[in-house]
Amino acid sequence: MSESSSNIFAKILKGTLWVLLVIVLLIIGLRISLKTKPVQSFAKNKIIEIVNENLTKEFSVVDLNGDLWKEVRLTGVHVGGSDTLAYIDTLYANYDLFSLFTPTFRIEEISLKQAQINVKQVFYTEDSTAVFNVQEIVKPDTTSEESTFQFEILDLNISKSNIYAYSPDLLPDSSISLKEIELKAGFSYKSEIEAELTKLNFEINEGRLPEPISFQASGTFINQKVTLQDLMLYTGRSLVEAKGFAHLKDSLYSSDILLDPIFTKDIKAYTGSEIPDEEVIVGIKIRGDAEHIDLELSADASFARNLEATATIQFREQATLTQFGLRGDNLNIAALTNDSLDIQTGLFQMTMDGSVNQNYENADITWGFTVEGIRYEEYNLRRFFGSGSLKAGKILANLDATTNGEENVRINSTIEHIFDEDAEWSFGLWLDNLNARYWLEEAPNTDININITANGKGFELSETPWNFAVANTIMDPRNKRFEEFMSQPFARGSTKPLIFGKDQLKYVYLDGSITKDSLKSDGFVRIKESDINFDLKVARFLSEIPSFSYALSSEDLDISELDASKEFPTSIDFDISGEGSGLDLETLTLKGIAEVDTSLVNGSTINYLDAEYNIKNGILTVPKATLKSDIADADFRGKRNIRDEKDPENVLSFDLELKNTQPFA
Repeated sequence: MSESSSNIFAKILKGTLWVLLVIVLLIIGLRISLKTKPVQSFAKNKIIEIVNENLTKEFSVVDLNGDLWKEVRLTGVHVGGSDTLAYIDTLYANYDLFSLFTPTFRIEEISLKQAQINVKQVFYTEDSTAVFNVQEIVKPDTTSEESTFQFEILDLNISKSNIYAYSPDLLPDSSISLKEIELKAGFSYKSEIEAELTKLNFEINEGRLPEPISFQASGTFINQKVTLQDLMLYTGRSLVEAKGFAHLKDSLYSSDILLDPIFTKDIKAYTGSEIPDEEVIVGIKIRGDAEHIDLELSADASFARNLEATATIQFREQATLTQFGLRGDNLNIAALTNDSLDIQTGLFQMTMDGSVNQNYENADITWGFTVEGIRYEEYNLRRFFGSGSLKAGKILANLDATTNGEENVRINSTIEHIFDEDAEWSFGLWLDNLNARYWLEEAPNTDININITANGKGFELSETPWNFAVANTIMDPRNKRFEEFMSQPFARGSTKPLIFGKDQLKYVYLDGSITKDSLKSDGFVRIKESDINFDLKVARFLSEIPSFSYALSSEDLDISELDASKEFPTSIDFDISGEGSGLDLETLTLKGIAEVDTSLVNGSTINYLDAEYNIKNGILTVPKATLKSDIADADFRGKRNIRDEKDPENVLSFDLELKNTQPFA
């Protein structure tokens, strides 16, 4: 190498070394300067300036220190001016300054100690919406550029911090506080947000419970999946635990919630409901995706053992319930209602399958239920069950109840076009083996088998009649084809007499119709061989003063068919009829006649009995009555105040010729 070349190389090397030395000295100077007060003061002022440019509330910092090359510590951080919104005693950050030259800025640690946030309701908007001091604290971003700044916080810590909230209108006790907040977490903002919550603990203080509510939680948010690893609420009496996940990409989610136990005292504190003090265990499971959700609930308490409920809801076009189930045993409604409704049951279960949503007219469902061992006060049902369906606007429903005394009630109903105003419906009720003594202590023993049927259109009375029938036989016994009909195999045994103590009625048959203006009914009762016929018509029966007419008649009535008069045979032809208006004695007016024609009473003949009777203003008047018989001939008349038997104007006068008293001996 020539001397000239060596000199050039030496100059280059010397220059390079000087440049490197200057750079090193600058770096060392910069490094040292980041520890100096002037630089720290500049940084503090710059932070205050930048933050105040972006907040609507005043921001201030008492002091800033630390080696700014890798860390910063702010003390006395204050937001809100004289009306403190937030105060942080110490805010510490540890970071990798060189990571500013990488895609992701790395923050090793952020720590907040003794932070306090005060949330207050400050005023109302014109539409009466409550406004709080934390609302609109950040100025709106007027830039349209999206930030590409990425960062990660490896360790985020909050300790010994509190949040206070005050709202006399929205909070039941005006205020609530979260105290002793402890948080440990990690967070990253890159192409996707990720977070890990290792610990979140605090106590909730408000006036309705005697002790603070302890809260603990942990979880993660990674790869669009939110995982709740653990959540716990403890009131000092009640414990709530939960875990679950939600996958945002494929919309899968699942959660399990366990309340073991939950004390109803805590529920009453929030709802104000009058429920008994109980210790209840409740479990809730939720599973689903974007198209459906499955719900499961289980509970156990002294008033409801082994309670289980399930439901499935579809979310394709709209929320649609496709399945529902409920089962349990020993349901004690009396305990739930503080004995205001004294009902208990044994095993009960209910199912529903199909689809029903807000467009209920398109519902397509089937259902069924069973309840065993029902007790209402001193009454008992051995079993109560039912089933039915709703398809294409048509309802079919069946109910069946059996008492411990083997009494049975069955109900069948059908409704066509149920969502139309003129829906067609039919109804049938069958009552078997009813013993009135079972329900009323002083009632006689009975054995009543009867059915009630009805059909019509619409659910409000109109000009179109609703037809009904009450009978202990499926066909009118007065029909000429009745005997032939009853001889058929399917009809044998379908008719049983109605038994009242020692008496019985062989047949009862009544049918009629009802409209918005009228009620019509006629029928008969057959004791053994004797028939009593009746007819009733009522007009304007929904008005304050309806009008009516009636008729009661019999041919060859033998009252010895009744146990109380079994030694007193008769063959009486009578006809009683009348018409009038009114609902009570104040408004009742009535005019009628009673006739007995050629009858026998215990072997003696009654030629005829004619009587007229009226009721008006609570006064019964018999202006004329005549009796001609082998027993006696008589003419009589009278007046009686129905409401006052001591009325001095009550009077009865008669002319009597007694002929033979032997029939009454």
